[in-house]
Amino acid sequence: MSNAKEVEKMCRDIDRKTGNVDECLKVIKESIAKRVPGLNMLYKNYKQYWILVYECGLELESIEDAMNINEKDRVNYILSAKPSKFEKWAKLLDIADVIEYIESQSKNYLILLNKLPKTDQYDSAVQDSLLKTLIFHPHPEEFAKSPIKLHKLPNEESLSKMRLENMQVLLAISEPIITANLLDFYNKTAQNHYFEDYIISNYHDLGTALVQNQTENLLETLEYTVSLDNIQVILHILSHYSIELSSKCFYFAAKNALIEYMAPPCISQRLLPYEMESCLDAMNSDELSELKKFIFSKMLSIDSQNSMGKLIQSRGVDCFMELELSEFKLKWIKKLNEDQQIEMLHAKKIEDAIEVVGAFHASLEKQKNLMS
Repeated sequence: MSNAKEVEKMCRDIDRKTGNVDECLKVIKESIAKRVPGLNMLYKNYKQYWILVYECGLELESIEDAMNINEKDRVNYILSAKPSKFEKWAKLLDIADVIEYIESQSKNYLILLNKLPKTDQYDSAVQDSLLKTLIFHPHPEEFAKSPIKLHKLPNEESLSKMRLENMQVLLAISEPIITANLLDFYNKTAQNHYFEDYIISNYHDLGTALVQNQTENLLETLEYTVSLDNIQVILHILSHYSIELSSKCFYFAAKNALIEYMAPPCISQRLLPYEMESCLDAMNSDELSELKKFIFSKMLSIDSQNSMGKLIQSRGVDCFMELELSEFKLKWIKKLNEDQQIEMLHAKKIEDAIEVVGAFHASLEKQKNLMS
């Protein structure tokens, strides 16, 4: 027999007439020894056929029946047949199929992985499988005593997704050739872990949004998170994620501080926070204009409103009409009775405020007439 087709035909004839798979294997081996090319796959197929019949106990009529078995089922039959021959029989199968089978055997994963043939091809597949499995495994401690040492460095994207516990085990089972690089990354990861733990613990909504990269509602979260006390910390956190929102953050900090001045008394007993000027210095014109709207529409403390208006105007935002009104209110607010004070507080135009004062004078005149 001078070619693979003749050998294959002879084996089929033997199989059909006698069912003697051993004889088929003998013919193939002799032909390989005689350097007939292209017989490796034929040998593997008949060897699989032999295992399925004699080791797995399947009742098969021919090589065709063996090859018609679903490939995954065939792999499972063969590799499960005799653990002692696992390494030998693994050589008869496609590497990817063997690895897939091993990864499905969670209890014996490391044992089976360590039994694979020690070839360059299998070594690469073993390293890839072990890395892939360990990186996201919920119980990395199961790999701490792995008989297989890692000498292949994971890609940085995979490393960045590892938990510290998994990284620690990875370090424990790594060869010196990659340990230095892993240690460097571990140091950065550990720092990042504590950083993320801190921001989630102290600023839960903001920290969770940043860590999970769910920043669609970031401005809304910042609005109720930022204060004069924490703004520098918040800005540092945002810079870690390369997010530039400093002007907006200073606006939120200033606005949140001024919320205390939204309710009476008309004349505040509190001074403006000394940090307010530095906040205004850090805000752009858009945020200054937004803050102006907030001050003159929400704040009921007229003296604080007046002070803030002057600070904002000194930074280029026109507040002339609003300041004129607040100055007028300050001049008259303490002279009015309670009902008139409320009217004065809610006056939006100088004309409205003048009307309140006119009513005040009219009431005084009326009282004078009654007394006389």
